[in-house]
Amino acid sequence: MAFPPAAVGILWKTGLYRFGWLNSFLSLLGLVDPSNPVDWMSFRNLDAAMFLIIIDTWTVLPSVMIIILAGLQNFNREFEEAGWVFGANRFQAIRDIVLPIMRPTIVTAMILRLIAAIQVWLIAVMIFGYNIVPLLVERIAYNIDVITFGEFAKKDAYTLSVMVVVIVIVSTLLYLRASRSDQPVEKTQ
Repeated sequence: MAFPPAAVGILWKTGLYRFGWLNSFLSLLGLVDPSNPVDWMSFRNLDAAMFLIIIDTWTVLPSVMIIILAGLQNFNREFEEAGWVFGANRFQAIRDIVLPIMRPTIVTAMILRLIAAIQVWLIAVMIFGYNIVPLLVERIAYNIDVITFGEFAKKDAYTLSVMVVVIVIVSTLLYLRASRSDQPVEKTQ
């Protein structure tokens, strides 16, 4: 959780080599034959994307859980107990009492998760290099770093940057709108 994306990429790259720490650990558990280790670095496209999902989850899940845990520690259990007194079962109490009270915490955690998801391109580049996992933001870095003298490379990078910003803004607005749609509307007189 405290590692920057570049450090996470380097850490996992050392583990994904044929004789890296991941194969050593799996052979210790008896899941991989030590004489024929898995070549994780040869994975491409969807297989490499699955590794990135696992690595990104390993990186970001602790911070999301800390935010949710902080919200739960501030939750007053008397509200849930009152729901039980009035006949709600456990599922109804969670759905109708706990989740609406926890909504601001959940929204905060999900928006921070969305922001962290954009940074996964750096982990992908650090582990697999360019053009292995098709990520939009990775294409921006590829156009700037690799195709530096191409006629339209910088224009493509700028266009893709604007597209990423639009996607993030639209995703955040949709999420905020969806998270508010369940809240009851107060009537003023």
